[in-house]
Order: sequence, then structure tokens, then C-alpha cells
Amino acid sequence: MARELKVFNGRDWDCRGGHLYVCAWSMTDCAYLASKAYRFVNGLEHRPDVERVSVNEVKVYWSKGCWGDEMEALVPKEKRERGVWWTPSGDGAKKKPIKRLL
Repeated sequence: MARELKVFNGRDWDCRGGHLYVCAWSMTDCAYLASKAYRFVNGLEHRPDVERVSVNEVKVYWSKGCWGDEMEALVPKEKRERGVWWTPSGDGAKKKPIKRLL
């Protein structure tokens, strides 16, 4: 039996209007992927010690179990795969995430 992926959405790393959408196995995996995406965006792939998103942040500040109509249109439930999508600040909440990071 395959594990079910869970969806999360929340503020991006700088809390300046950007938004992250994550499809992961768990809250721990979500925090890991969001931190990995941060390292990718900032050229820090060689620094696995940099953890920008904590499990507590996902637990307290992120929405679990939904990721919005725009993501459902982009990646329907039957096509979900583990990954991170990002809408940088200034792109507005109604636009599709413009970048798949992982």
C-alpha cells in the first residue's frame, strides 16, 4: 500500500508576501523540503545544516490539508508528487505558483 502524500501551504521564508506549497509525507518532511528549497534558491545546496523552516512553524503557521484552488488546477490530486512550489512576493495570491523548486 502506497503512502498518501499530504499538502501544506504557508508563508515563504522571508514573510514578505511570498507563498510556499508543499506536497510531502508528513510535517517533518514538509519542513525538510521547504528548507531544502530555501537552500536551492539561495545557492546553499552545500549547507545541509541550514534549516530555514521548522516543524513547529509548519504546525503553527501553515495550513495543512489544503493548498488552494490555484494549486489544485495546476496539480490535481491524482497527479500529486512530492515537491515544493513557490510564488515569490509581489505575485499576488490569485496567480499560480510560478516556480517549481523541487
